[in-house]
This record gives sequence, structure tokens and C-alpha cells, in this order.
Amino acid sequence: MKLSRKVDSRPAFQFYPDLWLTDAGLMACSLAAQGLWINLLCYMWHAQIRGIIHAKGMQALCRADATTFNQLLEELVNNQVCEVGENNAIISRKMHREFLLETAIKEKCRKAANARWHAQSMQKHGSSSSTTYIHRENARKTHTKNGRFAPPSFEDVLKYCLERNNQIDARNFIDFYESKGWLIGKSKMKDWRAAIRTWENRKESDRPKELIQKFQIIGGEK
Repeated sequence: MKLSRKVDSRPAFQFYPDLWLTDAGLMACSLAAQGLWINLLCYMWHAQIRGIIHAKGMQALCRADATTFNQLLEELVNNQVCEVGENNAIISRKMHREFLLETAIKEKCRKAANARWHAQSMQKHGSSSSTTYIHRENARKTHTKNGRFAPPSFEDVLKYCLERNNQIDARNFIDFYESKGWLIGKSKMKDWRAAIRTWENRKESDRPKELIQKFQIIGGEK
């Protein structure tokens, strides 16, 4: 099955004409700047972390020369339509907030589904399954207290990837190492942050296919 390059399979995002026409900052921009912004929003929708996209490469995709592109982008920023963050990341605040909310809801649902599965498994297989699950949970907590390695949460990985402005998918990173028992080669992982930094330095062709994205992104419309 061909992997989607989008966060999910939705083919479109919601657009509110009244909000567009009544946004004071946007209406203060020229028609050319407004046209650039709608193009950027479309590319942000395809981003791995929606709402943020690097300015590098956008000039060519928007078919504008460097001078014109920079002038129009500056116009959008000055009128508070968007922001420019670290590494020239163009940020749509509204789209990014919605992405973070959607991601948090999905993660909450995933944890709830796992909890239901464990509860059903305990009922089906009796106390031995319950004891094994409790033992694993206690072992994980003990490792954390003793300063030993404990697998990171999705939120921790997502936050670290956003801080470093990389294009690593937090869910794919966790799924990849969970499938390997959090081993690097034959050794137990000691520092998941170091593993993320190692992934950043890999050539695109060497990364797991799930991580190859069409655009180089980090993570926000007003």
C-alpha cells in the first residue's frame, strides 16, 4: 500500500470566507501577498507537522523570484498574518494549533484503546496476564527512578523534534524502536534523544521509508 505523505487522509482543510475577508492583517496585505499566503497554506497542509514549513524551496514552488518572494513574505509577517521562526520556518498559528490538538486527541484515544485491550486481556487470560502487565509497568517505573533508560512518551518525542526543527515523525520513531525492543543493533538504547539526533544526520535514502517526506517541515494560520 502506498504511504500517504499527509498527516491523515483528509483531502482538504476548512476554509472560512468570512474570517478571511474580515482579518484586518490579511486585508492590509496586497493581493499578491494574499495569493502567496493561500499557496503557503496549501503546502503547509501537506507538511508532516501541519502549520509549519521551511521557507527554503518555497520560492521555487510558488514560482516567484527571490526578491518578490521575500518582499511578500515580509509583508505577511509585518501584518501578523504569519510568523517566521527558527531556521526560516514559516508558521501558520491556527493550522499548527489545530494540528497539535488533533495529535493530542489521537494519542489520548490510542492510550485509551491500549488500556481497554489490557483490561480485556486480563479478563480473558486471568491473573497471570494481569501480573505480567503490572510487573512490566513496575519495571518501567523502576528504570525511570534509577536513572536507567525508559522508553519516551509520544509527547516527549514530539516536543523534542519540534525543538530541534527536524522532519522526524514522532509516532514512526516510537513504533520503529518499539518493534525492535528499543535496541540499537544488539544493545539496549541508552539515550533516545541521541537516537533522534542520529536520525537527523542520516541521508534521506537511509531512513525508514515512513520518514521520507515530500517537504522539509517542522510545525503553525493565525
